Amino acid sequence: AKRTGLLQSEGWMSVEPKIRRAILVRAYLDTLPGKAPATEEELRSFYLSHNDERHVVHVLSMTKAGAESAKKRLASGAPFDKVAGAMSIDLSAARNHGDLGWIKRGSVVPEFGAAVFAAEEGVLIGPFQSKFGWHVAQVKEKRSASIQDFEKNRGQLLDEAHDLVNAPKRAEALKALKDKYPLETDPTVLGLDQTLEAAPGDVRRIAGKVAGVNISLLELKAFIAEAMAGGQAHSLSAAAKQRFLEILSEDVRLAAAAEKAGLDRRPETQAVLWQTMRTAVYNGFATHYLRKLPLSEQDLAAH
Repeated sequence: AKRTGLLQSEGWMSVEPKIRRAILVRAYLDTLPGKAPATEEELRSFYLSHNDERHVVHVLSMTKAGAESAKKRLASGAPFDKVAGAMSIDLSAARNHGDLGWIKRGSVVPEFGAAVFAAEEGVLIGPFQSKFGWHVAQVKEKRSASIQDFEKNRGQLLDEAHDLVNAPKRAEALKALKDKYPLETDPTVLGLDQTLEAAPGDVRRIAGKVAGVNISLLELKAFIAEAMAGGQAHSLSAAAKQRFLEILSEDVRLAAAAEKAGLDRRPETQAVLWQTMRTAVYNGFATHYLRKLPLSEQDLAAH
């Protein structure tokens, strides 16, 4: 990876501090008093009892009458995809024709979850109301969570449980650290453009400084893009970037507190840093290498 220049690229320069910071933040929060995270056994038991899934198709209408009309068409044998495409006000219907795929109870609004998770397979249910409107739905299939599902998602689930326990400790710690490590910003840099597209030189443009750490415009843009997760990625004013910079500065403050406490020098922290960085470099290099191979997209997909 070093020989290819990957670790000197602007992209890696925005990734590396983020990885280091996340590990130091967790190390610091773990030293603070508070509730212990759930054990793996407790988490497995909760996961298996709360992760049943349903394959659901639905039609969303603005009115109950509209939903009843859609239900009549479906009951008379009209294909679900045709009815959803013609009548559903769900913005995703044009793409998925009313097929929501596999959903978990907690991934949808409570009213919708309660209705579809109580329904039998193949039975047309509704109209029932949620905050989005009136629904007619059908459960195509059911499936229960398995030990294999848990093992597949084990790392992410343990991380989420850890973060949930650390959330109140994080909020309490930041009350003192905000005054100890004030944020200095550069309004000129924040107002250079209104997009999240990386521009030449962004890595050298300092958007803010906190706890002796410079936050580049490149790193800030990458943070905003990830936080928005595919949402609006344009027309971001300097004031909007300032708000995101405030959020980003929280992790910088916590990481600074971790370093002051000497947590970055502990063998267990260094081991996690090394392993996480190694994985990130491996993934980055693999992507870089695959892009250079003279293979078609079809071949890559098959592989």
